[in-house]
Amino acid sequence: METSDKIAIIAIIMAGAAVVISAIAMVLQFFSNRKTNDIQAEMASLQKEQVTLQERVVVQDERREIDSKKAGITASITSRRTKVYQLFLKNLSLSIEARNIQCLFDGVPASSTDSPGTPKILKLLPGKETRTTYAFPGGEPPRTIKVTWDDDSGEPRFYEVEV
Repeated sequence: METSDKIAIIAIIMAGAAVVISAIAMVLQFFSNRKTNDIQAEMASLQKEQVTLQERVVVQDERREIDSKKAGITASITSRRTKVYQLFLKNLSLSIEARNIQCLFDGVPASSTDSPGTPKILKLLPGKETRTTYAFPGGEPPRTIKVTWDDDSGEPRFYEVEV
């Protein structure tokens, strides 16, 4: 075998090795790209989930802020004597005042059923209660009491109870 034949065989072997190495590199590149794409997709999914969680936290913080500005009123009515009833209101909040309090008896504003000299309930301080006397036409108490008020939350507030 001549030297040129040996060089040709070595060149063919080197070319074949280069093709094999290139094929291996292409396969490794393919799997690397696939893994990178999977990781990027997972990162995008995690980022979306993080944004969703952050939005929930913001909504919860806003709700907590609004809730911290709410007064809570309860109402009940008791009989004092024939045809005369006492409305009892209590502000359950320990820090928020209830303002512009309105009472509805069976959907009718309380002002139309006021007894002479009945004071208007304009506000109820935190943790306080008040009692007001009413005489109802026909002597029967209302079936429902609805109390509406304003507070620092800026939301319409009400309490409704069946008597």
